[in-house]
Amino acid sequence: MNLETHIETIAQWLDAADVDAAPSRIADALAHNAVRESSGNYARATYGEILKGAYHEAAHSVVAHVFGLRAGRVCVRSDASGSSAYEFDQADLDSMQAATVAHLAGVALELIFCGAGEDPQRRFALRNSADILNARCDADACRALAPSLNLTNRTFAVLAVGAVISNMDAIERIAGALQASGELAGGAVEALCGQLQ
Repeated sequence: MNLETHIETIAQWLDAADVDAAPSRIADALAHNAVRESSGNYARATYGEILKGAYHEAAHSVVAHVFGLRAGRVCVRSDASGSSAYEFDQADLDSMQAATVAHLAGVALELIFCGAGEDPQRRFALRNSADILNARCDADACRALAPSLNLTNRTFAVLAVGAVISNMDAIERIAGALQASGELAGGAVEALCGQLQ
């Protein structure tokens, strides 16, 4: 496992994110998820794909919780897509930094543990994901809140990779519960996180 490669990959994806198009692309992704969620009409994914989706969403939730954000509903659907909600204050630097790292956690997990770095299709999907777009927008907001700090995209990539590795036990617990139930409320996420690193 070459962590430096994964850190560089995430940092490069953040550097390349189209910030101007990000708000509309993020809104489109949210609308697409809402339609999919309300219809309940999903393509069927394999068990392995659903488990990978559960780990991805669990990483977001656990890292958000570890960084002090309030966890919300997290789910994985039968098509292996999912979502993870967490609350953050857009006017607070610590909260925005935490959100940026949480947005990157699912991407970091897939690169480190799921072989996404070796799968061209998955790399493309992650590179162009709402996770990367949200992280880039929030990283830019952090830099605007604290221009004197050296908050590079690489800084956020390092934090995400470190947070995922340090909290794999909790991520595994949340992923297992998600795979079994499909969704968890924020209180369940916090309870399952247990003692954090």
